[in-house]
Order: sequence, then structure tokens, then C-alpha cells
Amino acid sequence: MSSLPRLVCYLFGHPVIKLNDEVVTFSFSKVNALLYYLLVNRVSTRDEVAGLLWPDKSEMSAKKNLRNTIYQANKVLGDDFIFSTNHKTIEINPNYPVFCDVDAFQSDDKDALSYYQDVFLKGFFVKDSEDYDLWIVKMRTHFEQMFIKRSYDKIVDDIQNHRYDGVELDIHRLIAIDEFDERHYQLLMNFYFDTNRHSKVIETYYQLVDLLDRELNVLPNRDTRLIYEKTLQVQNKLNQTTKPLNRHVFYGRYDELQQLEENSMRLFNNTHQHIVLEGVSGVGKSALVNTVLQRLTQPCYQKVVICHRSEQQSPLRVIKRLMDELQEICVSLNMTTTSGWNSLIKPLFPKNTLERQAIDDIELMLYDVLHRIQLEQPLILILDDIHFLDYESAMVLNRLMLNLKHQKVLFILTVQPTKNTTVENVLNNLFMNEQLISIPMSTFTKEEVSEYVKKRVDESYLSEGVIDTVYQESEGLPFFVNEYITLLKKNISIDRVTLKMQEFIKEQFNYFNDLQLDVLTVLSYFNHFGTIEMIKEVLDYELELVEETIDLALHSGVLVEQDKGHSLAFTHKKFKEYFYSKQTYTKKRMIHKKIAVILEKQIHAVYSADLLSEVVRHYQEANLPMESMRYWLKKIDLSLATQHDVFPIYKMYQRHFEGLNAEELKTELALIDAEMDKLKKQYAQNMDYQQLSIQRLLLKGKYYIRFAQYELGLELIEQVIIQAKAHQQIPELFEAYRQMIYYYLQVDNPEQLIIFVRKAMQLAVDANNYEQMGMLLRIEGVYYMMTGEFEKAEKQLHESIHIYSITSALFEKYKSNIAAAYDYLAETARIQNDLHRAVTLHTSSLDLMESEQFKASTIVFLLNRGITYLQQGRYDKALNDLMQAKTQNKTVHSLWKAIQLDGYYALCQYHLGQVEDLKNFITRYNENDAYSNPRDKGLVLYLKAIAQQNGIMDTNVSNSETNYLEQAKKYLSVYRDAHLCATIL
Repeated sequence: MSSLPRLVCYLFGHPVIKLNDEVVTFSFSKVNALLYYLLVNRVSTRDEVAGLLWPDKSEMSAKKNLRNTIYQANKVLGDDFIFSTNHKTIEINPNYPVFCDVDAFQSDDKDALSYYQDVFLKGFFVKDSEDYDLWIVKMRTHFEQMFIKRSYDKIVDDIQNHRYDGVELDIHRLIAIDEFDERHYQLLMNFYFDTNRHSKVIETYYQLVDLLDRELNVLPNRDTRLIYEKTLQVQNKLNQTTKPLNRHVFYGRYDELQQLEENSMRLFNNTHQHIVLEGVSGVGKSALVNTVLQRLTQPCYQKVVICHRSEQQSPLRVIKRLMDELQEICVSLNMTTTSGWNSLIKPLFPKNTLERQAIDDIELMLYDVLHRIQLEQPLILILDDIHFLDYESAMVLNRLMLNLKHQKVLFILTVQPTKNTTVENVLNNLFMNEQLISIPMSTFTKEEVSEYVKKRVDESYLSEGVIDTVYQESEGLPFFVNEYITLLKKNISIDRVTLKMQEFIKEQFNYFNDLQLDVLTVLSYFNHFGTIEMIKEVLDYELELVEETIDLALHSGVLVEQDKGHSLAFTHKKFKEYFYSKQTYTKKRMIHKKIAVILEKQIHAVYSADLLSEVVRHYQEANLPMESMRYWLKKIDLSLATQHDVFPIYKMYQRHFEGLNAEELKTELALIDAEMDKLKKQYAQNMDYQQLSIQRLLLKGKYYIRFAQYELGLELIEQVIIQAKAHQQIPELFEAYRQMIYYYLQVDNPEQLIIFVRKAMQLAVDANNYEQMGMLLRIEGVYYMMTGEFEKAEKQLHESIHIYSITSALFEKYKSNIAAAYDYLAETARIQNDLHRAVTLHTSSLDLMESEQFKASTIVFLLNRGITYLQQGRYDKALNDLMQAKTQNKTVHSLWKAIQLDGYYALCQYHLGQVEDLKNFITRYNENDAYSNPRDKGLVLYLKAIAQQNGIMDTNVSNSETNYLEQAKKYLSVYRDAHLCATIL
């Protein structure tokens, strides 16, 4: 039996049959129909099935079709999968191992309900077989009713036994099946009531009222209304409960307390203004209001109305609830009776669309009621969360507050940052008419959190770093700060989210449907680059849905726009963490991979460290370490990229980038080494790993060369050359040759330089890479200049320019390369003492270097023109170029040409009669120091000779002028430093 194939059948939702984990398909649908029927009924007669599937055929023809259908099924599933114990019945062979979700659903298994994923045989039908389709409908209804009954019983039992995990989701599933069954809404309302989410009870009730009124023109039944009324009573008691004042809760709120309290007290002499408290959810607006109201010593009426998002599409719903609150006062003052009040109110709020006259009548009645109440006793009306006001309620409220100017009625409003233009206009209008004052409430600063925690928690619980953690995790939001304080007082670790925190966070997103929550969930995966377009691409949802969700979230204050509106982020990190924590590990891996792939496509347009870091992080979270390492190395390479005057090769993604400093790079490289060691255990023989290993060696070599540790750097680059050749890694091999070329240019070694130039040129020719050929022709020109073959030098330099100037598009693309060639042509002219032509060529070079991204090259070009001006004796112009170069070098921090720049600047100042810079140069640089470039040492010795000759600084100059000049001559280049060598001769 163990060798028999295993069949798995899913009949709930779109039906799927799998044989040994492979999806099975049949040549015609009636094979499927036969299998589905037998899987449910187990045994059937041939006559029944033949008549069901081929009702329009004769008995003989139908049975013949049935035999063929059985044959087709058995051919795929096994010779006797469907068999007959006699000639009348057929059934599925009980010896075959078969799993069917219908059987599992009907079992007594505790997880049986989980197998009902969707309706029975969703989307399946049989052509020309009405009876079979009727059977599907019958079974679909049977299973659905079974699911509803069993789910209902389970939910009731879960609520009674306080097992709340998953209950809300289960109830919503029942509502989705039958949205008109009030029992399901009653379950949901009772669940919210038992879990102290009273605002959700009210919201659910109003959603049901709207649905029943709109679709059936009826009201909720008595049982539903009783739950709603019970909730209102509890809510009102909570709002009116007097709690002892806890001043430290309002640490840092003393100004706000005073402002709110003073204005509230002015209500009693009729000199008050209405008040709006502005701040994000959880900042303490309602708590502040309650505290001030507790302090009032004079009697007044107080009523609270909370606005809900669900009411935004229900005109005047808030005003209706405000009038319901006022009814109690009016009845207690014998202004009317309950029945009298209801007879007045009912005509004002018809079920159909409100007319303008009806709105005016409501406003007039409300004004009259408020006027009469305040004659008896001052009245304070608190409207919470007015950013959820509907348009009509906002208009009525605006006019009321203006018209009640001389009445003892105080409105206290609370509002979150919102894009509700209606509410914004109302508030602005009240401000302009001086009827409203604003009390903004911000989150706590780090210092305020620190002092607040220290006041509330015993120092013995405050270990090092705890307060910093509280601030980082709470981001200064008082609600979260108080929760962490509670944990600290109980000596409980704060690396958790309390139930109150969870409920608070859930409350912020209660108004979003499942698809909208999907949008916000995807945003939780991003640290940067979370845009509408990115979210759409990840989810493959309609753009309109994503935009509507983001707009709703921005209006609700749970999202903010960043980078001038180019990206989005949650207003609090806990919101992001909440959504992300709800995802399964498998889902996280899948989404992170999808995001990484999408971000990869952006790299060619935006090559930045932030983007590369995000790609690295997403691949790490997707558990794709090789891909993550690939982009980690690219990020380090970007930090190491030095814009060298001989290497300005165009790349479409080049951007100016400050990069990491030496210590940061060292740390990153150490982390990379550790990660590569881990990967080696699993991927040592993998070609991708070997390529990454070569790239890592290359980066380390570049790092050591960049920071003047040449021996270590060269050793690593030589290893790269050996390994790149062995594994045919041509890009890495060419980059290694470039590094050797770079080094031998620095140390002024033309003999070794030309060897690597020609090796690199062969690779470029083999690859037909004209970009690299143009660069290498220029370096070959530099080689001929270094060896005094000026005609050949100019020929190669002009050839390099020609390659990049064939079309105007190429010229624009490779401006930096052309500029470098012009600069070397200028140096060649200077060596030959054609100084006027040299200056012209220098200027042409600099004119091409307009972009900030080539600042390092511009520094070298300014230095070189400054040297030419110096040779001409035009010291003012030389000083101007050298000063610009020094200023720009402060932002680039390049070691390349640093000694040359300092030395020629000091020499120029010396010619202008200023010797201080020459003194500083001699103090800073010593002839006994190790110099990578012999020309640098030659310049140091040359300037010491000048200092000796002029008696500028005896203490640091121990040799004679002649001795220094003789030594300088050994190190200076005969050609490139010809202007200095000529003075020595």
C-alpha cells in the first residue's frame, strides 16, 4: 500500500487535484465532475452518474461515455482507482490513500473549520448538465450552512471563555458570507464590548444601520439595539468618571494645562473663546481635557461626543448624537418630555437626502436648545476627533460657534493632523473671527522623556540605556511612554508590546478594509523608497486603490510624506512594527525578495548608497545571502570610488558621494569578511561565490591603496589578477589592472605602468569596449609624456579625444574623459615651454568640468593650470586656481596630489612675498618621510632648498642649499617637473 500514489483533493474554492504533489489535469471536464461527485458521495450507481452527467443521451450512450470517463480517470490515477464491486455501483478504491478537504471539514478534528477556504467547487460547472449544477448548488449551500453554524458555536464558546485570538477575523468571515444576518453583528459587538473597545461597538452598529436602511429599509432588531444602548451607557459613565488628578502624567504640559484651565474658567464670566487641541493620537489631548474639567469648582453641564470615521459619509450624524446628549439635560430641566423631544427630532432627520431647509431647521433648534440650557447653567461640549466630521456637521458647528459668541457655551475640540479640508476651513474661519484658540500638543523630546521617566520610576529599575530605549521605542509619544513606565515599575522587560499598545495601534487602523491593510502592510517592509508606485508593483493592485488607501492614511494621520512627497512613512515606528510583525516568515521572505528585485531596476537611474543599502537589506531579509553580498560589495565600492584625473570613465549612474571614512570602511570590510566566511561553508564551490570572493579581495586592495597602505593593497590586487584569470572574471581582471595603473601613476613608474596599460588594452580590444580603449589611449599618452616622447603622447591623447567625440551624444557622455585628455595635452605643451597654448588647453579642460560629480578631477586640473601660471610668472592667477583647488579638496578629502597642491601653493605665496605657508609646509613634511610618489619627495626637497637659500627656517633645514637641490634632482621627473629641474641646473 505504501507504494501507491497519494491523491490530494481540494474542493473548497477553485478545485485542485494533486497526485504525488503534482497538479493533475484531465482531457475533458466530466472526468473532474465524476471524481468530485464520488469524492463527496463515496459510492454511486452507474445509472445515477450517467443520467447526471449525460442527461440528453440515451441510456446506452450515457453508460458508454461513463465507461470511457472512468478509463480516462484510471489512466492518470491508477488502473483501479475507480472500481466497481458489481455491475451496478462505482466507487473510489478504499485502498488508495486519498486526502480530501471535504472529509477533513466534516470530521471532528479541532481544526476542521480551517479546511473551509471558500465555497464548494468555486467556478466549476458542467456543460449541458443542469442536474449536476443543481447538485453543486445544493452541496455548496449545505457546506456553507454547516460552516456558519459550527463557526458561530465556536465563536460564542471562545467569547464566553475569553479566548479572543482570531475571534474578530472569524466573525468578519461570517459577515462576508451573509452580511444581512444580524446575529453575526451582535457577535462582533459583544466581542468588542467584552474587550473594552466601546467605540468599535458604536461604529459597528452604525455600519449595520446604514446597510439595513440602504438595502432593506429596516432598522436593526431589538437585540442589536440593546447591545448598542448598553455600550452608550458604559461610554457615558467612562466619560463622566472623575479620576484623581495625577500631575506627573502631564509632565511638560503645564503651559497647556494653564492655557486650557484659564480659558475654561472664563466661561463663567462669558469672556471665553472656544478651544481646539491639536496633536497626534496618543499625545494626551483627551486626558488633558479630563484633568482640567476635574479641576473646575463651579457647576456646569458637560457632554462628550466622539466623532467616528464611519460617520463621515452620514450627514449630520454627529449633530444628531450631540442632540441626543442634550436631550437628557432638557428633560431634567423640564423643558420637554422624552416623547416630546422625539417628536421634535424625528422630522428633522429623515432617512432620505437632507434638504437645505431641514439643515437650517436643525441648526435653529440646536441654537435654541443651547441658549436655553446655558441660561440655567454654563455648558461645556467636548467634541473628540473632529477630523472625522462630515461636511454638514462641520458647517452647522461652524455657524453655531460663531453665533454663540455671547452665550455661556464652550466648545472644546480635539483634532489630529489632517488633510480634511472642510475641518481645516472651519478652524481657520473661527481663528479669523477670534472665536477659537489653538493649543498644539507635541510629543516629548528626549530630555523630557528622560526627566519624566526618572520622576515616575525608581532608579533601581533604570539600568544604563533604558531611558534611551524608552525614547527610541516610544518616539516621545506619551501613551507609549506611560506603557513603558508601567513595565519598568513592574520590573518587566520593555522589549515587548503591551495589550494596551496593541489595542491602541489597532484602533488607528480599524477603518481600513482588508485590501487597504494589505497596502499598509507592504509599506511596513520599507525603511526608504516606500512609494505608491513601489507598493502597486509589489501587490499588483490597481493604482487607484493604492492611491485611495494612501490618501486615507494621510488624512487619518497614520502616514506622512517624506523627501518632498516622493516617499511615505508611518507616523510612528510602532505602527510599522505592528504590521510587519503580523507577517509570516515565508511571506516576509517573498515580499522582501520582490522589493529587492524592483529596487534593482532603479539602480541604473539612481546609484546611491541608500538605495544599495536597501537592496542589501531586502535580500538579507529574503534569506538570499549571495544576492545581498553582491550589492553590499557594490555599496562599499561606491564609497571607495575616487574620481581620479586619469580615470573619469562615464557611468550613467555616477553621482557625487562623500562615502564612508577610513574607520567606517574598515568596520564594513570586517563584517563582510565574517559574512563571506559563513557563506564559504555552503557555497565554496559555487561560481557566484568565487566571483564575490574576488570582488571582496579587489575592494580590500582598493581600500589599502586608497589609504596609502600600498604593500598590502598591491598584494591583494595581485591575488585578484591570479584568481580572475583562473576563473575568467574579466570585469574584475580589468579593474585589477586599473588599480595597478593607478598605483604606478602615483609612484611615477612608467616602465611598470605601460605593462598594465597594454594588458588592459588587450582586454578592451577583445571586448570591443571603446569606452575603455579611449581611457587607455589617454594613459598611454601619459606614459609617452613621462618618457619624453611628446609627439607620440599628443597623438594618443588626440586619438582618445577622437573616440569620445565621434557624435555629439558621445561628446556629452564622455566630457570628463575629454577634459582629462586636454589637461594632459596642456601639461605636454608646458613641458615644451609652450605656456600660452598650455593655458588655453587647461581652460578648455576646466570648461568641460561643470558637474559637481567630478570635483576631484577639477581639483587636479586647477592645480595643473596654477602650475602653468606659476611658470609664466602670473602669480595672482596661479594663487586663485590653487586656492580654489585647496577649498574644494576639503570636501573631497583626496590624498591624490595633496603634497603637490600644498607645495605649489606655498611656492606661489613665496613668490608673492608671503613665507608663512612655506614655513608651515617645511614643518609638516620631512624629507625622511616615506613618499609613494618620488616627485612628491623631490618637491619637498626643492622647497627646503628655497627655504635654506633665503634663511626662512633654520631649525628644520639641516643641509645646505646645494645638497637639497642635488637630492631633489634625483626624485623630480626630468620631463614633468622640467620647470623645477631647470632652476636646479
